[in-house]
Formats: sequence, C-alpha cells, structure tokens
Amino acid sequence: MTVIGTDLFMDLMVRDHQDKEGYDPFKADIWSIGCVLHLMLVGEAPYTADNTYDLDRKIKDGEILMSGQQFFEDKCTPCVFHLF
Repeated sequence: MTVIGTDLFMDLMVRDHQDKEGYDPFKADIWSIGCVLHLMLVGEAPYTADNTYDLDRKIKDGEILMSGQQFFEDKCTPCVFHLF
C-alpha cells in the first residue's frame, strides 16, 4: 500500500499499518473528516508538532488542540470529539 497525504490529516492507522491488515478505510476517512472539520470550525489543525514523532505522540496521548473552543456551538463540540 502506498501512503500519500498530509500527516496532520492522516490517521495513525494508515501511517502505522502500511500493509492492508489493520487498515480500515472507513475509519481512516472519518478521522480525516474530523481533522478537516476541526480546521474549518477552529481555524487550526487539531494537532500540531514540529516533527512526525511528536505529532504521533500527541495524537496517541489525546493532546488535541482546542484553543478555539469558544467558537464551537454546544452541538459541534461533541460531534468533533466523537470523531477522534
């Protein structure tokens, strides 16, 4: 499997399991949609880091960037968090 995409929007499942086993395209797409939705609502990616290693660690630890949370409506916040 060839992996093409932007790390900020790519599910760890895609990067960690570059073989076809362990890869669920539906879940990976939902992850990416959640990242794009977060970017659209907040104006920044849900995770940021200086390198891929730190990015992976933040995602695995659940260190989601929510500095723009005041812009979420009550119904948007649960939607975004359920996608992650």
